[in-house]
Amino acid sequence: MIMSISIMKKLFRKLKFDKLFKKKKLVLAISIMTIIAVSFVAYNIIVNKIISYNSAKIYEVSEAKNKIYTQADSVAVKDGAVAGQSELDKNLASAKTDSDKAYIYCAKASLAASITGGKKYDEALVYANKAEILKPTAATAALIAGLQANKQDKERAIKFYQLAIDRLSDSSSAMDKADINYYKKLIEELKK
Repeated sequence: MIMSISIMKKLFRKLKFDKLFKKKKLVLAISIMTIIAVSFVAYNIIVNKIISYNSAKIYEVSEAKNKIYTQADSVAVKDGAVAGQSELDKNLASAKTDSDKAYIYCAKASLAASITGGKKYDEALVYANKAEILKPTAATAALIAGLQANKQDKERAIKFYQLAIDRLSDSSSAMDKADINYYKKLIEELKK
């Protein structure tokens, strides 16, 4: 809106608004101001609709992924880790994108490494590495690092925590900055 006001001021100066005597120039100036104001409002409405549409899609995807993990976890608690892995395998078979498959492999790794899953770190690493191949992210690197740390392979754990930090280093998100600090602390502990 500030931009529109400055444009109008420049327009008034060019048209010498204070000396306008002809109705045509006055009508033209008012028309231009109206068009600028309407354009500004329309632009804001369109941008807000795009932002809210994209936010809704992100939330939808997050909810769907969360449901997959929660459902598999419930099955694992009720019927055992093998049943939980089987539930995740069903979801994996119907997953369409590499991102979805990577998420499910991370869930399989988490389940295998859990107490319910018997702390099977080697099996968990197989799943985590598949996720890393499909969609390398800071989350997959951190998952592999944590599994390596649990296996007492400090060198590889440090390597993957550093990889997670590198993947987050361009982010300006406060959450990502907190993750970076957390991974740095874990690296320091592993170096002791």
